[in-house]
Amino acid sequence: MKYMVKSKILAIFCAGLLTVSTGIQAAERLATGTQQKQAQKTVIETSPWFDDKDLTLTGVYYYPEHWDESQWERDFKKMHELGFEFTHFAEFAWAQLEPEEGRYDFAWLDRAVALAAKYDLKVIMCTSTATPPVWMSRKYPEILLKNEDGTILDHGARQHASFASPLYRELSYKMIEKLAQHYGNDSHIIGWQLDNEPAVQFDYNLKAELAFRDFLRAKYNNDIQLLNNAWGTAFWSEVYSTFDEITLPKTAQMFMNHHQILDYRRFAAGQTNDFLNEQCLLIKNISVISNFYVCIVHTIIRTNAEAYKVFVSESRAEDKG
Repeated sequence: MKYMVKSKILAIFCAGLLTVSTGIQAAERLATGTQQKQAQKTVIETSPWFDDKDLTLTGVYYYPEHWDESQWERDFKKMHELGFEFTHFAEFAWAQLEPEEGRYDFAWLDRAVALAAKYDLKVIMCTSTATPPVWMSRKYPEILLKNEDGTILDHGARQHASFASPLYRELSYKMIEKLAQHYGNDSHIIGWQLDNEPAVQFDYNLKAELAFRDFLRAKYNNDIQLLNNAWGTAFWSEVYSTFDEITLPKTAQMFMNHHQILDYRRFAAGQTNDFLNEQCLLIKNISVISNFYVCIVHTIIRTNAEAYKVFVSESRAEDKG
């Protein structure tokens, strides 16, 4: 009997300890959760991001160069009545922005921006690099993408110029610099769209091949033996003695070295990334507006003071300095 009583007392005592312990753990979790929420609240309250009213804006793409100018006001008025707050301009308008090499025309776009402002519509300005004008393709055919099978893309569509082409980048940056100088400090411009749906390109032009070799030299510390080890080139007598012997991988060829293909894909992705990153930095260095969106349709590049080369869902540029 005494044993049973002692057992019951011990059980009650243990249950009490368990209850107290559980209560303490629950209190700790609650305190931790409260602290985390408070920390999150503090971050939100002190974060130098946009005002709450600007966190969710709705907009619509518009292509003034596609429509008779007499229709613009009707369209902007309708956008405003429907509750839209901004619009995108110049996404595919390089031919209108630079009808001849070195000659720029922003007058038509100025009128569109002013008319949009009349109806309280802000503007995201686009860099137009997805659609180079025909004069560029004819004067500088080396900018055109070359597929692995030798097919060279041509004017008449979009995304037919190579991000790996130094000349194409130079021509692009010249146009973007003029565009940024003209609109970088316009209060009606709330952001910039870089290119349009940029993809990883697999260009087989000579310039791309030379850049690929430079990429490999940098990755493998200019040591061809490091590359041989990484690629496993002892297999099937694939050994290289210099980087100049390396060509772009022929993926259609059976049993092509997969390590070579992987490095080529990394290189190609880096070309797209660098092209967009340079656009962003160029605009940022010209604009004095501290808060602006930098976006890419479907693929967005995040930038900050160190210009991180990372794709994310949306971005803002940090304050200058």
